[in-house]
Amino acid sequence: MAKVFLQLSGMIRYEMVLQWRQRMLTGVMLSLIALPLVMYVLFGQANAAEVQRTWIASGGIATDAALNTTTRYAIMYAAMSIYLIALLVIPIVAADVLARDRQAGVRELLDGLPVTSGVYLWGKLLGWWAAAGSGLLVTMLIVGAGLWLLIGPYHLDRFAGMWLAFAFGIGLVNSSLSLLLTSGQPTRRRAIILAVVFAALCLFANITMIGQSDPLWNMLSPGRHAISIHFIMEAWRDQVPVQVSPTSDVIWSLLGGAIEVAAVWAIIWVWLRNRHRLTR
Repeated sequence: MAKVFLQLSGMIRYEMVLQWRQRMLTGVMLSLIALPLVMYVLFGQANAAEVQRTWIASGGIATDAALNTTTRYAIMYAAMSIYLIALLVIPIVAADVLARDRQAGVRELLDGLPVTSGVYLWGKLLGWWAAAGSGLLVTMLIVGAGLWLLIGPYHLDRFAGMWLAFAFGIGLVNSSLSLLLTSGQPTRRRAIILAVVFAALCLFANITMIGQSDPLWNMLSPGRHAISIHFIMEAWRDQVPVQVSPTSDVIWSLLGGAIEVAAVWAIIWVWLRNRHRLTR
């Protein structure tokens, strides 16, 4: 057990360092920080006027009505940005995590070491989670602070809940699926192409579900329709007459994503183990 733990910790540390040195993840996180703030500065004049009127009406006191208004706009501008990046960009960045080892010959080197397929797969996946998850948490803090300065105080718990649902429920789940589904590709180029197709299908799955309510599809759809509708449309609820999905749908969607990752991981693990046996 101690040996497995040491192997896992070494692979996790290696993958984290590798991801941040490649700068792709850094670029994604910088974009995620800039987009909500720039969008509010460029297009939020009318919203800023409403926020100002709300604060004047409340006498400058952080009443529930004032905080609800500022929270709605903080979520609106942050949710649109993180949803697009979590659904369409982060899975593509994760696509070459396993293919890179195969193309560089690292996988063949690891096959000669006492590292099982399960440890290898868990190490790569957990390493990616650690790198991407830490980046998403840092961006949440920076974007949250920036919107607080631009818009004013808001409900931090609602903002954090939205961000974590998108970042982990879509970003990490879908990037994990992308990482696993592209594991059999011999080159990084082919892995990235497959990830682009996967991301496009996820977006298509979300679009086709607008205005529909199917509990099973809401749970298993890779577009995470229930999460996006719950947070984005709820922020627009005064302007868009769309039925907002309940919180229970969001929870089931998060659970469905975890089930999908576990199922795909098990399939890829069996495939890697059998492939390793055949090549020995």
